[in-house]
Amino acid sequence: MIRNNNYPLDIDWILVLLYLSFVVFGWMNIYSCSNYGVSNEILDFSKQYGKQIIWIGISLVISTIILFSNIKIIENLSIVIYIVSVLSLILLYFFGKKMGGATSWYSIQNISIQPSEFAKVATALLVSKYLSVAHINFNRLREQLYLMFIILLPASIIFIQPDPGSALVFSSFFIVLYRENIASRLIAFIIYSGIVFILAIVINNYVLIGILLLIYSIYVYFNRKNRFISTLILVYSFLLLPTTNFLVENAFGKRHIDRINVVLGIDEDIRGIGYNVYQSKIAIVSGGLTGKGYLKGPHTIGKFIPKQSTDFIFSTIGEEWGFIGSSVFIVAYLLLLIRIVMNSELQKNMFSKIYGYCVASILFIHFCINISMSMNLIPVIGIPLPFISYGGSSLISFTVLLFIFIKLDANKSNILKECTTLH
Repeated sequence: MIRNNNYPLDIDWILVLLYLSFVVFGWMNIYSCSNYGVSNEILDFSKQYGKQIIWIGISLVISTIILFSNIKIIENLSIVIYIVSVLSLILLYFFGKKMGGATSWYSIQNISIQPSEFAKVATALLVSKYLSVAHINFNRLREQLYLMFIILLPASIIFIQPDPGSALVFSSFFIVLYRENIASRLIAFIIYSGIVFILAIVINNYVLIGILLLIYSIYVYFNRKNRFISTLILVYSFLLLPTTNFLVENAFGKRHIDRINVVLGIDEDIRGIGYNVYQSKIAIVSGGLTGKGYLKGPHTIGKFIPKQSTDFIFSTIGEEWGFIGSSVFIVAYLLLLIRIVMNSELQKNMFSKIYGYCVASILFIHFCINISMSMNLIPVIGIPLPFISYGGSSLISFTVLLFIFIKLDANKSNILKECTTLH
């Protein structure tokens, strides 16, 4: 007898416990960031830590609903969810509120909603659905272009807002395509475009043209058979330069360019655009081996780090919990990612398998970028640390992202039994 699909059987409790641990640990650090060493009531909903309790409660309710739902409904509605998500991004241009230089939010009463966070879930669902269609030949260019369209449409809309940080997260889906050995040439083309794009920002265009011509000449000299393709790539690179300049002047804000210059060491500006990162690095280093102690971080108490509860939450962990605490946190997070990937490999259903890869890739990109931002390894682009950073849109969307996979994973035994029954 096949068990009821709507009952949350065979749940991976390790994933659930890791999720709950991160949510609680995240709240503790948010409390530290917004408490400033003053003893306040935990249920003070005017403070960030009080509001986060509400978001945690909503997330737990939503996660429970997902576990008791028929997951096939969500899978079958993937295209509808995706279309609604894209429309919500487009409507921001008419009804959105500009915050932090980007029109990325809907403001309803005192509640702000960021659709780009939920767009990642919608894109993950549709990519998984499309890749799980058995009769589609993904070696054909047309199918590969469809996939690129699914990924790049929301990313492009978000990029123009301008919110290049959130748009960058959509590159995580290329990890999934690479894992499935799909569109490898297109992925290589996109990576090459990204490299030229970045070089065009940080290097004088005339110098870059000279470098490209030198590389082209050397390559053609030793590979005469590929001269035509090499020439096309060179011409494309030259056309990409003015495109980059246009995007930098119109899509990127001045703050983004300044942050890139800070990372590259072109501009120190520790009292201006580089202030947050500078203070974040000091806080992390000052934590030493064991940390200053919970609620005892001088930089955290002194409010030296703006946006510490969101973009720079890792600086709180580094300062108050030290190298040991930070290392334990990083290892635990990596265990979460590894667990998701391992469970994905065990899926009997292609949709579940691909979706698991999407979840792991999105969390991995967020994890790497957020921690790297805090240590000035990459420019500050406003990426939250999943389950840890303050924010309702962030916590709820990542909860939905993870628990859809937990439900899919719990349902794999039913799929196996159905296949056995059919045979």
